[in-house]
Amino acid sequence: GWELNELTALPLQPVRGQVTYIDAPLELKCPVLFGSYAAPTTNGLWALGATFEQGLSDPILQHSASEKNVKAVRDMLKIDPSITIRHEWANIRTASRDRFPIVGKLDENMYVSGALGSHGIQFALLLGEIIACYMTNAPIPIGKDALRVLSVERFKN
Repeated sequence: GWELNELTALPLQPVRGQVTYIDAPLELKCPVLFGSYAAPTTNGLWALGATFEQGLSDPILQHSASEKNVKAVRDMLKIDPSITIRHEWANIRTASRDRFPIVGKLDENMYVSGALGSHGIQFALLLGEIIACYMTNAPIPIGKDALRVLSVERFKN
């Protein structure tokens, strides 16, 4: 979580996100991304989302967030306005002040891979590989400039 004691020196903030599930109004063969997204699920629903509410750390469902998700999909895909919300899900992401993920060594026995924000899946495997390289003294799989942008060291003065 973003509030762990070991991470308090890092400029982290909570970002609430909510996903809305609706009956599929038409067939999608793959997710459609447009700032928001509509993604088909295996049970005939679409997952819509997700909101990005900076500074909010309460994952309680908010109907207004689902309305925002539905409106974004309606506006982009020009679909029927009579949409039935079947399910909603909300949780908290962690983001850094500069919106880049954080990876590196916090102290002798602790490494961090985090602040993945709303695009965590895109970075999780790479950051895990970087930590494995730190731990085994293997070559880092990205260039020095890219590592500098992601490094926990960028916040240390």
